Amino acid sequence: DRYKDENFDLIFIDGEHTKEQVEKDIDNSFNRLLPNGTIVVHDTNPPKEDWLSPGMCGDGWEAFAKLRSTREDLNMFCVPDNFGIGVIQRGSQEIWKGELGSGWNFFNENKDDLMNIVSFESMKERLV
Repeated sequence: DRYKDENFDLIFIDGEHTKEQVEKDIDNSFNRLLPNGTIVVHDTNPPKEDWLSPGMCGDGWEAFAKLRSTREDLNMFCVPDNFGIGVIQRGSQEIWKGELGSGWNFFNENKDDLMNIVSFESMKERLV
């Protein structure tokens, strides 16, 4: 209740690592995000299959991927460092046009384009 009437420039999501909860967290974040604000989602680049377990990165990356394939009104990219730092801002993007899947094989084969992987050094150029 302390921040119930506040809006934020930056919201960091690193809670329950399920796609359902990450979707809810992102949706709720948009309701509290200032117009030029940024949502940062941790664990969007699991390094190997066993990291898809709920105690690690889980399948939260799928919530990020869903927005990458449906929302042209967002600026989204993922810095692969530290198990993935997904950045979401209002803006524009070319959406990912492939058919969404799930699981390790799908993620591993499509992650560069699907998650819009960029280097940490080039991240600054991508922010709106």
